[in-house]
Amino acid sequence: MMSLRHMKIYGFLRSPILALYSLLVLSSISGCIDRSAYENTSLGSGQGFSIPLIDSKIGIASLAAKVNNGSASVKVSPDGKLTAFYNGEVVRNSSTELFPPLPGLTEFGLVDTTSLVPLPFDSRYTISKAVFGKTNIFFRLEEADLGTYNIKMTLPQLSKDGKVWNKTYNVDFTTPGQEIYTELSNLNGWTILPDDNKIKFVYEAYNSSGNRVKLDSIAMRVDQLVFDYVEGYFSKQVFELKGSNIQISLFDNWVSGGLDFDNPKMNISVENAFGFPVRSRFNKISLTTLGGQSFDLESQYINTGIDFDYPKINEVGEVKYSTFSFDKTNSNISDLFKEKIVSVTYDIDALANPDDDTSILNFVDTTSYFSVNVDIEIPLLGTANDFVMKQETDLDLSELADAESAIFKIIIFNDFPTDMLLQSYFKDAEDNILDSLFADGPLEIDSAQLGSDLKTTAPFEETSFEDISKEKMSRLLSAIKIENKISLDNIDSYNGNLWLYDNYEIGLKVGAIIKLK
Repeated sequence: MMSLRHMKIYGFLRSPILALYSLLVLSSISGCIDRSAYENTSLGSGQGFSIPLIDSKIGIASLAAKVNNGSASVKVSPDGKLTAFYNGEVVRNSSTELFPPLPGLTEFGLVDTTSLVPLPFDSRYTISKAVFGKTNIFFRLEEADLGTYNIKMTLPQLSKDGKVWNKTYNVDFTTPGQEIYTELSNLNGWTILPDDNKIKFVYEAYNSSGNRVKLDSIAMRVDQLVFDYVEGYFSKQVFELKGSNIQISLFDNWVSGGLDFDNPKMNISVENAFGFPVRSRFNKISLTTLGGQSFDLESQYINTGIDFDYPKINEVGEVKYSTFSFDKTNSNISDLFKEKIVSVTYDIDALANPDDDTSILNFVDTTSYFSVNVDIEIPLLGTANDFVMKQETDLDLSELADAESAIFKIIIFNDFPTDMLLQSYFKDAEDNILDSLFADGPLEIDSAQLGSDLKTTAPFEETSFEDISKEKMSRLLSAIKIENKISLDNIDSYNGNLWLYDNYEIGLKVGAIIKLK
């Protein structure tokens, strides 16, 4: 039974600390209760128990490690400064977006012994070189004059290892109207050099008498059309990238007051293995406030777009990396974040060959891709102006029904460069406030001392005692939840921006004497 009491008391004391760290984008914490320290030692009827409840230090660094997953993370610089990141979706386009395989049977009719066959490329593309992937070629033949024929097929623009592609077939037509199909020939790794997106096909057919003839019908077929590499000019076009919404939890528990960050950023990171220029096209970037209002991000780069690097024709297989940030120097993002931003919605397209410069030789191969990642970066450098948060936590104090009263001794130390006010309210099922934890009003917690380097030095320490009378205990037994409010404010001695560092901690020790009925 004692362990249950310990847990219930701990439950409402740890919640203000949780509220504090919601400011830092850290979603949850676990306190350090040393259960081995508990002693269930009865002092007899009408006496009480001396109970060490909590002895813990909660630091930013350990909490940051817990949130480094999913779409949110906290990173620590070499000098200990903290930065929060919120990530959107990574959008990726592969080479099949440009040159999807053409599965199924494709037939090209040949009208003469020498024919120009158009390749099924998009009309916007001018192809100068292509390397086949897993593609098989064969021929459909018809001839009314029966007999044996010797047929040589040649594709003079198709080669491999310096050899031009050609095949010779001996075919017997034994039935009028008979269709004959040749064996498959694998084109994997063969290179074709089209002319105006067409390739030349030549055949020579000789009948059993040795005379050269023209067949009644001949067609070239492929089982599927796959290219491992394509080179040429692909024209100006748009890659439609899926838009996304980035949720920001900084103000989830906001009540009132202000929290200003010095330089929030929207970072765009691009990986490009396509061999052509790419420029961003911003269809929409809007930021939504806690009150539901939406504001557009404004910047000259929204209108002009951003050019990203790309591998040149002599860099096939390489990946080029580009980054760009909307920050306080080139946009209104810093002003917008003063409005308590809770989400960022973006819709960005990639514009290929944006200037339609036909002098640039383009390429794609099977490894080519283009990916875009967007994140919101919030350096934890700023000011707090009476910033108040609240948080509710479920509570069950029924196990304390046999307690007549209690005294809590609370020791707390603060490494942070902000003054704090802390209060907790007990509520019933109808959301009525039954009582507060601190009878004389919110607990005042001063900031730590600030050094000349604007890092805190000695922490502030506060010790308080709270009497939980019989009447108050009776009221608290009806509580089903506790609402915690914490107020943060910059110290009077310095009104500029301050960093939060990974070595900042809040320490909490709680002991209690519980008197039984």
